[in-house]
Amino acid sequence: MNTAGSARSVHVSHVPNLGACLSGPDQKVDLNLPSGPERLLTSLFLQWNPAGRTRKGRVTDDELADWIDGMLRGSAGPEHREAFYYQAWPIGWRLIGLLRRFSVEVEILPDDIFEGRYGTKIAGHYVYRFKLIHIKESSLFDTRGSVVLHELGHAIDHLISSLCNGGYRISTKLWHWFAEQRRGFVTAYASTKPAEYLAESVEAYFVRDEHLVLQERDPSMYLFLDDLFTISAA
Repeated sequence: MNTAGSARSVHVSHVPNLGACLSGPDQKVDLNLPSGPERLLTSLFLQWNPAGRTRKGRVTDDELADWIDGMLRGSAGPEHREAFYYQAWPIGWRLIGLLRRFSVEVEILPDDIFEGRYGTKIAGHYVYRFKLIHIKESSLFDTRGSVVLHELGHAIDHLISSLCNGGYRISTKLWHWFAEQRRGFVTAYASTKPAEYLAESVEAYFVRDEHLVLQERDPSMYLFLDDLFTISAA
């Protein structure tokens, strides 16, 4: 069993079949696919240029702010836009750029409208069919966690899965592949199904106390996300 202190052997390109999956992306995914014999996850960022074919370097902070703000649709107020920005930017400019090119959008809904659609037990919802994140307005200011990061975790799952032939869920692959090394789930909700496993882990990675829990209980998922977000921010 691997431990958090073991050699860093669980990188994104080492997950079985993930490299092969990304080597034959779904041609229906509109990302201006580059040529090349191999597309491991690292290449997903380095070759599938988040900023477009003509832009090779990192975007500026102002450009990144525009990218994040551009994901919002509807009439979100300035305080809600600011809260969304500060919770979204940690995932890195490359992932933000790819999600943007994948046409993921975010709509912040007044509490009464959100609860009328989804009830009172959740604070966010990712609509796969429309690549649309719905966020309950008041949840943006909940300091116990980040609904933004959680729902972006679902969108990242959708993005990577859609770039693979057949759209096989990366969250399902990680759920099974890390099972033997996992000592426990970062939260009880993460144990309910693969999609929530990945989304809860993404959120936990950026939350101080839960970050340590993730590292201790699920070292392989921790290393996977550490590699993913390090590449995304580079």
